[in-house]
This record gives sequence, C-alpha cells and structure tokens, in this order.
Amino acid sequence: TETRPGLYTTNSFKPLIGRSYQLNIIQEGITWRAKTDVKRVPPIDSLNFEKQEDGGFEDDNESFFLTLYARETPGIGDFYKFDATLNGKRAGEIDNINIIDDKFADGLVFIPPVNFGLNEEEYKLGDTVEVRILSINADAYAFWSEIDVQINNTSGLFAQIPTNIRT
Repeated sequence: TETRPGLYTTNSFKPLIGRSYQLNIIQEGITWRAKTDVKRVPPIDSLNFEKQEDGGFEDDNESFFLTLYARETPGIGDFYKFDATLNGKRAGEIDNINIIDDKFADGLVFIPPVNFGLNEEEYKLGDTVEVRILSINADAYAFWSEIDVQINNTSGLFAQIPTNIRT
C-alpha cells in the first residue's frame, strides 16, 4: 500500500527463515530488482550487568557494564548487526556500528567488539535495555562496513578518504 508518495508499506508480510525474496519495481520501462535471503538469528542466551568499580563511567557508583551472551549458529555465511536501546532510545553514538561476519566467529560465543559496543551508555538500576541481533546479508554487511570505516577512520596517515558509500 502506498502510504505517501514513494513509500509503500505492508502489515501482512511475514518472511520465513530459509526463503529467498525478490522485489521488482518497474518505473518508466526500467526494471529495478532486489533479492535477499532470510537467514537465521542465534537466540540471545542472556544479558549480564556487572557493577563498574573503577575505570568505568564518570559516576561509577551506580554504573553497570553490559555483556551479551549468545552463540553464533555454526555454518559460514551469516552476517549480523547488533542494536541496543536504552529506555526506548537508541543506545550509543551514531558511530557505534556493531556488525560481524561469522567467518571470524563461526559457532563461537559472541565476544568484543560486540560487548564493548554495547557499553557506550551508562546503565543504571531501573533502566530498560533491549538488545537485538539482526541477520543481514553480505551486501548490507558491506554497506555498514563502509559507513563504519568512513565515520571512524578519519585521522592519521592511512585514514580512509571520504567517498560515496555503495548502495
């Protein structure tokens, strides 16, 4: 359904894991095609909060360090993006992009940089935290990787020269 010019939404589409989906758009005789596979996402085993004693945030006495425990599903070819919200708002700075190619973590428990990336916020007693593991495809991984490099590798002799991000 076109909800406003150029924006189409649906409430009935429920993708199934293991299936491929293709979107075709025909405009003025030109066909645009996008295809993706829906991949599995490992379940989150638990989140652990550990009180920061020293070396933490400015006000250590009530700050907590967040650790995510989840085991990557064995089998090379999965890519993930990790998102966290704190009290209903995106946690972390805009330059905090947590993505993983499972060729570096196949079948293992997720470890830093994921856990470190979740700790840019100061967690306090009573906060509500939501952490999501998103399955992304290789193209989305490349997109987020390029953004990460452009945002975070901005100084020094070998800094990335700003370029257009491939979409």
